Amino acid sequence: MGLCCCYGFMKTIFPKIFFYLCLSFILGITLSFLKDQGILVLSIFGISLFLVFGCCFRKEFCEKQKITRGLLAIIVLLMIFSATMGWTRYDSIANPKITQAELSYFNDYPQEVIVIGLIKRVEQRVKNNRLIIQAEEIEIGGEKKEIKGKIMVFVSRLVRVNYGDRVKLEGQLRSPSPFNGFNWPKHLANESIRSIMFRPWVTILEENQGTLLNNGIANLTGFIMAKVYSFNSLLQERINRSLPYPESAILSAMLLGNRGEIPAQISHNFRQIGLGHILAISGLHITVIVAIFFQIALFLGMWRQQAFILISLFLIFFILMIGAPPSAIRAGIMGFLFLLAQYLGREYSFSNAMIFAATGILAFNPLSLFFDISFQFSFVAILAIALLVPIFQSFFFKRLKINPEKQSILFFLLNIFLISGAIFLFMWPLMAYYFGIFPVVSPIVNLLAIPLLPFILFSGIAFLFLSLIFPPFSLIFSSLSYLFLSFLIHLGNFFAGLPFIGLLQFYVPIYVLVFYYLLLLIIIYKIKKTASPFLLLKI
Repeated sequence: MGLCCCYGFMKTIFPKIFFYLCLSFILGITLSFLKDQGILVLSIFGISLFLVFGCCFRKEFCEKQKITRGLLAIIVLLMIFSATMGWTRYDSIANPKITQAELSYFNDYPQEVIVIGLIKRVEQRVKNNRLIIQAEEIEIGGEKKEIKGKIMVFVSRLVRVNYGDRVKLEGQLRSPSPFNGFNWPKHLANESIRSIMFRPWVTILEENQGTLLNNGIANLTGFIMAKVYSFNSLLQERINRSLPYPESAILSAMLLGNRGEIPAQISHNFRQIGLGHILAISGLHITVIVAIFFQIALFLGMWRQQAFILISLFLIFFILMIGAPPSAIRAGIMGFLFLLAQYLGREYSFSNAMIFAATGILAFNPLSLFFDISFQFSFVAILAIALLVPIFQSFFFKRLKINPEKQSILFFLLNIFLISGAIFLFMWPLMAYYFGIFPVVSPIVNLLAIPLLPFILFSGIAFLFLSLIFPPFSLIFSSLSYLFLSFLIHLGNFFAGLPFIGLLQFYVPIYVLVFYYLLLLIIIYKIKKTASPFLLLKI
């Protein structure tokens, strides 16, 4: 009897308690972030949290779940402890104690310094290249010291270096500073980067050292990453050989993360109309791969298990293809959990999975909650699909008399449009907040461009995959990629060329962002509460 009661507790009550502990951890991170915003803001937020928890553990809830006062007191104490852990974890990363063993201790030194380190990542950009380097040694005034820490280095695109090269940098070591309202120092700190250098003199000391540890033993992680970057270069070569410019540059940016070849005019046009986000790999791309590719697999007649395995492998391939940056890995974890929820067919467990995954990611990278755009985009986009798409489906399927059990072409195309619309409704405030301005034509442009994104990604990845195993067949998908990319470029140029485009723009402050999401979630809650039967995502 005792075992049965214990099993019932573990099955029904424990998941809910763990869910609220995870929420408390995230809210602790949020409170730690808000402590710099002023006592008034923090107090208002703290009172709001108290009211929320009061609603969660109201008397009716406790009686229904047979929670005694003693157990309730333990739960509240655990939630306070979890929130404290979140606060402490965020504060330790956001405001670390810098010692002389850290590279950032020597930031803003009045003289030039010499830093020796290992290249961990090479990022191509339009105006310059970025190197992420793990520092090993610093020399100041002829004195050498062993140090640790990462540095972001901006170099000319003419500088030819690769992952794993050990290099010597000679230049000014600086601290990153905020610009245009963007907290760049915290954004870099999320990747453990606290120092930067602009155009230093770069000397290659040793090549291909990323695959070795200090004692010369093979480093498995370094070996894998070296192969990943080599693979990325191979795919870049295939794109340049098969597609004309500038379509090749756009595809490279969207699939490989290589934005260095994008024409300045196209980049400017896309930013001006609120479409710049589509050129940079973000959580949006991961979400499209997971959600829409899963639907494509089902439409082609695959079982859910087959589609789950295929898209999971596809997701791993895509993340490796772009060089496996930490932001893409975090977005990939969120996407995989959404894919798993769709495979299991359980919407009720999806919110739990999202919170559990977010808590796990934030335990390692607490700054991601506020300073990792890709993480935020993936979280918000998946949330849009889980919460808003079922409402759209219920509305349109009834009026168009579409049977979701029959995977018709109309169902397939309508789902792509509904998913794109839901993602845009959830993401436009974030896009406006981060990119500074929100053009009035942005909703129209995004509703035309986002449905195009899955076709670009699918045809582009299929082209690259076939170019490796059977090149003649890749011509079909490279031609499709060219058509989709040409349409996207002409779409951006057309709207950017409108005479009034520069006038119809407005800024979105942070309080508008918060108010919009609160209002949207309240509306969704009211609709789902009155909907009968309960809305379920149909993919």
